[in-house]
Amino acid sequence: MAGKENYPLRSTETMSMITSNELKLCTQLMMKIAEMLLKFDANHMRPSFDPLPILKEISVTLERATESFIRNDPDPLDDRHPHRTHPDSALGNILKIIFKNDDFMTKV
Repeated sequence: MAGKENYPLRSTETMSMITSNELKLCTQLMMKIAEMLLKFDANHMRPSFDPLPILKEISVTLERATESFIRNDPDPLDDRHPHRTHPDSALGNILKIIFKNDDFMTKV
């Protein structure tokens, strides 16, 4: 017996390094989500506030991030949060930003 080989059950190295264009897209999407949440926080207490335009923008942004994430062929059996498996992905970072905003999550 030469030596014991270790085979990790889960690896965070399931996705290749992201390109500079993908990093730029990730940053743009995160900034866009942050701006929309700031707009929501500033206006959600008004009685005439209509959240639908902001919700539609957030959903479109999430769809773009999800498409980008799936294009990188993630492990379909890995049930961890996208930020845990692929820390540089836009999807994981956007989900983190959204779920940290308590006012938004309570209203939704």
